[in-house]
Amino acid sequence: MNESETQVRLTGRRLMLVDDEPDFVTSTKVLLETHTGARVADYTSPAMALAALPSVNPECLITDMVMPGYSGIELIRLVAQQRPDLPCLILTGNALSPMEIASIQHRQLRDVLFKPISWVDLATAIQKALAPREETATGTEGFYTPVGRWR
Repeated sequence: MNESETQVRLTGRRLMLVDDEPDFVTSTKVLLETHTGARVADYTSPAMALAALPSVNPECLITDMVMPGYSGIELIRLVAQQRPDLPCLILTGNALSPMEIASIQHRQLRDVLFKPISWVDLATAIQKALAPREETATGTEGFYTPVGRWR
């Protein structure tokens, strides 16, 4: 199945995209809005995204890992102070070892995605991040890690 035949619908879902590469932000926003129906608030500055968080009220945060100002994980930690329930995804163009990925785990982090990434793969990851978390046998939430899911 090619990308034009893939139907990942995020119609009306509010997303916040943060990456210091303006071309990546613009093209990713256009692709997600055009192909999935999502509403994407895009920022090239983590500080600006953090300031806009209350007014944008996103349902999912997608952030680059390495940016001036705050790293993606620092941004997620700051966002957690305002929105502890907000699912987050990290995008990175850097090679990371499994140990490095494990070191950035955070309660809100649903996945670490590697650039380049197709809009279909990104939209699918967003769709999964927005899905309700499963509950364990004890009734508490399962914990998601970038290398899979464990309880």
